[in-house]
Amino acid sequence: SVLCTEVATLTFLAAAVLFVIKTRDPMRAQWWSILSGLAFGAAVLFRPATLVYWPLFLLGFEVQKCQLKQKWVLPALFTAALLFIHVLVVGWFSLSAGHFTLLPLNNPSQYYTLLSGTDYDTPVQRWNTSQAEMYWSWSEAERPQRVIQTAFDRILRDPSAFVRFVGEKMRLLLSDNSYGANWSFYTLENDWSPALRHQVQRLSGFFSQTYYVTGLLIGLFTLLLIPLRSRPAFFLTLTVILSIAPHLLLEAQPRYRHPLLLLLVLAAAFGFALVVYRAENTRSFSGPLQTVDLPEP
Repeated sequence: SVLCTEVATLTFLAAAVLFVIKTRDPMRAQWWSILSGLAFGAAVLFRPATLVYWPLFLLGFEVQKCQLKQKWVLPALFTAALLFIHVLVVGWFSLSAGHFTLLPLNNPSQYYTLLSGTDYDTPVQRWNTSQAEMYWSWSEAERPQRVIQTAFDRILRDPSAFVRFVGEKMRLLLSDNSYGANWSFYTLENDWSPALRHQVQRLSGFFSQTYYVTGLLIGLFTLLLIPLRSRPAFFLTLTVILSIAPHLLLEAQPRYRHPLLLLLVLAAAFGFALVVYRAENTRSFSGPLQTVDLPEP
């Protein structure tokens, strides 16, 4: 279920991005913006932290080559669709539970990530047992307040230790890609011998890490071709900041960077296409990225 929520979130997020791109068509721009809002709302339902990308989508509508005179209409329809799907799901949950609920946005279990993300006395890990036990020892009503107070008390007590801990979290978040390989063997603990499972798991992790590093290198190559003050560079930088910022306080796990993987795949694909395009054309490539007339998709 852990990996399925990530796949579903990334699928709906990719669909939302595609629908934003489709708003270039002035005849159907409003409908594409509504579909984008619905897809983004579904992604937020699966993983509430996805909501941090909301400003990025609003900027995305602004830079699209849509011929609408009132460009504010598209962000408004997008936001309205986002709220609509939440009202719809919240209403369904409320009717099912027999009382009003705001699932999943105010789910108290979300506070555990803040407790774990500020525990610099424990090495960075994918599941902090001691913090989980502390979290569940409090009553449901007092958890939000106790978690927030505990987290900020830790930061104020030793800011330098917290800063070092943030660096360790960023390393885990951005460098490790063996998470899926490890989880895929979770149900095989009793079916395979420990030695065989360990070797196969290490081999799977190696291939997964190799795939990630290769895509990362190609993506970085693309970044070298993008002028620093260009619009793509701005969106790329903002996406990275929005992806990392919540985990300065919250816990960090490799799977939390999956939205960045979507950007990495797009950057790697564009970089590879740019190399092929450059090789197939006889004219010289002497300027920055915007001087190359790539064919429209």
